[in-house]
Amino acid sequence: MGQIHSVELKGIVYEIYTNENRASVIKNKSEANHIIIPRSLQYKNKEYIITSISRSAFRHSIHTQNIQFAVDSEIQTIGADAFMESDIQSILIPPHVTQICSSSFCNCINLKQVEFSPNCKIRVIEEAVFADTSLETITIPNKVIRICRDAFEGCKKLKHIEISKDSELTTIGEEAFIGLPIESITI
Repeated sequence: MGQIHSVELKGIVYEIYTNENRASVIKNKSEANHIIIPRSLQYKNKEYIITSISRSAFRHSIHTQNIQFAVDSEIQTIGADAFMESDIQSILIPPHVTQICSSSFCNCINLKQVEFSPNCKIRVIEEAVFADTSLETITIPNKVIRICRDAFEGCKKLKHIEISKDSELTTIGEEAFIGLPIESITI
C-alpha cells in the first residue's frame, strides 16, 4: 500500500500519493500575490503529477490575488470551497479540469475574471461555485451541460453571459442567476 506525504514548496503545501504518482494542493501558506501551480513536483527523485486542488486549499488566502497554472497543467479537480473567501482577482481554468466543486469561488468578492481554457472539459458548474463574486462577464464553456442552483447567485456586477451556439447546455438550475443585473445573454 502506498504512503501519503506532505511537502511544502514556496509556501504551498502538497499531499503526495506515492502509489498513484500524483499530488494535490492542500494548503496555501504563501504571502505572494501571484502563485503558479506547476504541472508536477519532485519528491525523493520521483515526479508526481499535480491533479487536484483540495477542499479549502486557498480558503481565506488574503495575499493571493492571481493563480496561474503551468501551460501543461494536469489539474482535473478543484475541490469544494477551494478558493472560498479568498482575495483572488482572476483565474484561468486549465483545460483538463472536469470538476469544479460547490462553492469553490464563493464569496471571492474581488474575483473579476474567470476564463476557461479552450477545449475545457468541464461538464457541470456546481452549486454556488461563483456566488457572490465580482464577475462582470462570463463565457460558459461549450461542454457544460448543466449550471446548478445558485451557481452565480448574488454576482451583483455580472451583466454579460455568453453561451456559444454549439453549447451542450441543457439545464439551468433554480436561482442560478438570481440577483444579477444582466444586460445581455449572447447565444
